[in-house]
Amino acid sequence: MKSVFFYTNARTYDHTLGITRKIFAEINAFRELGYNVTYSGYLEDGVAIFNNDNQVILQKRFKFNNDSLNHALRRGLIMNLCLDFLKSANVHYDFSYVRYHYYDYLFIKLLKTLRKRSDILVVEAHSAPKFEKRLSFKTYYALKDYLWKRKAKHYVDFVAAMTNDDILWGIKTVKITNGIDLDAIRIHNYRGKQDDINLISASFAGPEHGYDRVIKGIYLYYKNGGKRNVHFHMVGTIMTSTEELINKLGLSENCHFYGQKTLSELQDIYDYANIGIAHLANHRRGTNYVSALKTKEYIAKGLPIVYACDETVLKDFPYALKFELNDEPLNIQRIIDFYDQLPKKDLSLVIRGHLNEKDTWLYQMATVVKAVNEIRKS
Repeated sequence: MKSVFFYTNARTYDHTLGITRKIFAEINAFRELGYNVTYSGYLEDGVAIFNNDNQVILQKRFKFNNDSLNHALRRGLIMNLCLDFLKSANVHYDFSYVRYHYYDYLFIKLLKTLRKRSDILVVEAHSAPKFEKRLSFKTYYALKDYLWKRKAKHYVDFVAAMTNDDILWGIKTVKITNGIDLDAIRIHNYRGKQDDINLISASFAGPEHGYDRVIKGIYLYYKNGGKRNVHFHMVGTIMTSTEELINKLGLSENCHFYGQKTLSELQDIYDYANIGIAHLANHRRGTNYVSALKTKEYIAKGLPIVYACDETVLKDFPYALKFELNDEPLNIQRIIDFYDQLPKKDLSLVIRGHLNEKDTWLYQMATVVKAVNEIRKS
């Protein structure tokens, strides 16, 4: 059977995170295409390498009881575990697929080792990396990336890019987008109150998600006499500043945190929401474009969407409401008017029907495999 090594830094235990759902969907797509997949990932108490049956075949535990320290060290830990495995295992892969994880000495060393253990090496770029220009801790990573990225072209055959770039890091790209696994996504069955507006986002939240725009919008809605019940459901990790803003504005009864959830728990929470919140502030990362996994997941579930960033999948999509890409609070009344005018009969089925074969992970990974095979033939 054909084989692939998949380097990833996903939290394999937390399916509230888009990256986790994405990685497992990609793995399943590779399997469906006839590949035996060996992959890496984070555990709650360490790092591990998994076989095609999702069983741990090698792992290292975190050495400290301090979560922040373990978080800072886990990247090096998982890369060194992969290096140990690749050097000791008597195996050769048809190709290796590596999720971009900023360039430095260790990442280049991993690519060099994979080059020896694989016929072909692919790096997936989920975005064109953009670092803050102001001095911050990110500046350190930006400098390392700048110094080391030029070496990547010596080992990488092509970049699977979710961007419009033809060349990244001096390497040709093959264009892909975030896909979905329709079989893993249960269609939406709304269980909330009929007249309530229940907004939802499941993310490893950062400034680019724009949660503050939603929260401030809810505050202004009630300040201006709004009568409808409006709730914002946040599943996954949130920023401390988000909690502080909610407390400051007195919106704890309208804004709900769920933390990390399993996939089945997440599906149940979705059923109590009727509008999905997509990216609202990607300008804070220096771009107005995004190919977000959760946007396609909203469509697969059959949820109407509120968004601000340009997304190809939402072009001419009638069940989405677009706001300006800025830092202003959302106009909640505008969201309510948008939702109220939607025909509710079979709404979820109609929305889900807008997806096609090209929106699936199977199609996207088949694009990667096709490029791999073309290189092999050349």
